Amino acid sequence: MEVTVIATQKGGAGKTTTAHNLAAAISLITGKRPLLIDLDPQGNLTTSCGYHKDELSKTILNFFEGSPLEAVALADDRFDLIPSNGWTADLEIKLVTATSRETVLRRQLAKVAKKNIYDHVILDCPGNLGLITINALVAASRVLVPVQCEFHALGGLEDLQETIGELQEAFNLSFGTFEALATFFDKQLTLARDVRNELRKRVGDRLYETPIRRRVALAEAPSFGEDIFDYGGSKGAVDARNDYRAFAMEFLRRGGKDG
Repeated sequence: MEVTVIATQKGGAGKTTTAHNLAAAISLITGKRPLLIDLDPQGNLTTSCGYHKDELSKTILNFFEGSPLEAVALADDRFDLIPSNGWTADLEIKLVTATSRETVLRRQLAKVAKKNIYDHVILDCPGNLGLITINALVAASRVLVPVQCEFHALGGLEDLQETIGELQEAFNLSFGTFEALATFFDKQLTLARDVRNELRKRVGDRLYETPIRRRVALAEAPSFGEDIFDYGGSKGAVDARNDYRAFAMEFLRRGGKDG
């Protein structure tokens, strides 16, 4: 079971959008159901999938506390989702006193792996490097960092890479370093091209060849509780679908699963 963590310290980089649409694209390409996990107390991924987060009785908080997968996961058309809402904020506090607090999620996901249900698990993290995100990184097979093609977007990469290095030493992590995805790309803007080129210089072939173009449809689809593959037929929506499908194909090839 491959566990992909989508993390970045910079807000507005397309983290949740990427988690949602990558899961949908994997399902369409492989015919298999990924598991999406919303780790952010804001619950934006949960809302984007069409759920009313404040009406949920079971969330990622219960999963961390030991509830089995079948008690917390919701079934969508293309994937399953462990949702989140405001109660997830309590998790950061509870983890402070937990036994082996950095490995709670890894232990829970090991139980899921034994069920042999999923090939791909995708985690959408909070926009910080707190204990929830650290739990995700310790559990990860891969780490994907969306990088917005705008000024200051590269600033958090060094901090994240340093944190990953520290966790590698402490927990013998199964991944080497992160992969990077350029988001909000507009080839007509010099700044966007410069940021992408600079990103390529910094991370080399860890940067995906496929950038995600800036399209209004990507911002609109979540308000209807839809991924981009279900949303509309505008040119922007078609462009976004093509981008996420191409990115997902590259993602699968790099991971060696179904690619």
